[in-house]
Amino acid sequence: MLREILLSTVDHINSTSTLVLLSVVGIISLIWYLLWNNSRDRKLLRKLPYIQPWPLVGDLLTISADSGTAFHQFLQWAAERREQGLYRLMILEECWVFVYGAEHIKKLCSSNVNLKKSNHYDTMLPWLGRGLLTSYGSKWRSRRKMLTPSFHFNILKTFNGMINSHAKELRDKLMKDACDTGQSYDILDDVTRSTLDIICDTAMGVEVNALHGENSEYVEALSIIKEGADDRSRSPIDKFDFIYDRRAVGKKVNKAISLAQDFTIQVIKRRREMRDSGTDYEQKKHQPFLDLLLDCTDEEGLSLTDSDIREEVDTFMFEGHDTTSSGIFFTIYLLGET
Repeated sequence: MLREILLSTVDHINSTSTLVLLSVVGIISLIWYLLWNNSRDRKLLRKLPYIQPWPLVGDLLTISADSGTAFHQFLQWAAERREQGLYRLMILEECWVFVYGAEHIKKLCSSNVNLKKSNHYDTMLPWLGRGLLTSYGSKWRSRRKMLTPSFHFNILKTFNGMINSHAKELRDKLMKDACDTGQSYDILDDVTRSTLDIICDTAMGVEVNALHGENSEYVEALSIIKEGADDRSRSPIDKFDFIYDRRAVGKKVNKAISLAQDFTIQVIKRRREMRDSGTDYEQKKHQPFLDLLLDCTDEEGLSLTDSDIREEVDTFMFEGHDTTSSGIFFTIYLLGET
């Protein structure tokens, strides 16, 4: 009898504790939501043009799950709000602001205050670290001041011959595989690989021959990282590292990141050794971006570490080949449409 009374008492205490805990969590969540909903930032965001957000879920139910359809939705909403030049979407209480008006973009691009990227860039941190793309504050200003001379027009134009050579290789491959076949041909993969060849040659001074299927592990690793980052940015659950890193897709992406970083580090070490020893090193008409980084020093005269250089090289690789290949692809498509 006593045992039953004790068990009943324990169950009652456990139930009461659970109820109290849930109540406390609920009250804290409610207070946080009320404070956030009435914060200065939230009030300013509510003034922006919007779609039709639902409480808590926002516009999540309005946006198509298919990325292609969602893209056309974004374009349609922008067209409907052309005069405003921007609009907002709410996704699970997270605000996305789409800016396309020239005056608004000018203010953002010329600002020396709004330097920190949104948390959507956090998915790239395991690969890029805090390079020029993801850094902010004093580190960004220091790196920007250090790297700006590397992009002087007189330096960039020395790469014209190299770029033209790769462009001719792409032309020859398309002439062979796509022309006079009578069939449609998706050139995006070829354009992406050619752009990767150019960026590896100009940034690291190495030939990966991606267009012709060489160095496939490194090329495939970059593709896995990019696709993984895109998918992760659309998944609320995968934003948590302790969940994502334990999923099969997270393990696959992390393995690709390790491979890509190891490749870059090995290139940096070999380049540094060649420069230090003076053997097998030729002073060419142009210097790859990596050589310029090896020569860089900060305001105190300190050189960049291999880790610092890797951040900037990988950042340059990501920003250079992905955006450029997309621009080239759309340009060729539009030329074909005319």
